[in-house]
Amino acid sequence: MNAADDLPEEVLIPPGLEQVFHDICGCGMCETWALVRDVLSAASESGLGAWIGESPEREFIAHYLGSFRVGLLEHGSSVYGSWPAEKGKAALVWLDRHMAALDGRGEVVDFVDSDGVIQA
Repeated sequence: MNAADDLPEEVLIPPGLEQVFHDICGCGMCETWALVRDVLSAASESGLGAWIGESPEREFIAHYLGSFRVGLLEHGSSVYGSWPAEKGKAALVWLDRHMAALDGRGEVVDFVDSDGVIQA
């Protein structure tokens, strides 16, 4: 038995995403993950042009999420036309479930990797 056995599936990080999620925000703050979910959702729907707009901060976030180390987004000639990478699609599904499980409470939760190790 490991730590993951007693936790709902919604807080279990999909295999292969543990390091990415820990690098971005290992504490599980909802605001951070809500932003990542918003970026991935926008990229899924129509690319990131409208989401980025004229904001250099948002452009930086898009570049970071598309970086080789993170790999949640892919793009062709411009980050404005980004789409979710396979890893990004898996992250979006997990984030949608995880955020719904929190039910807007804004609680900090521990993430648990696929080996049952708590990533606090």
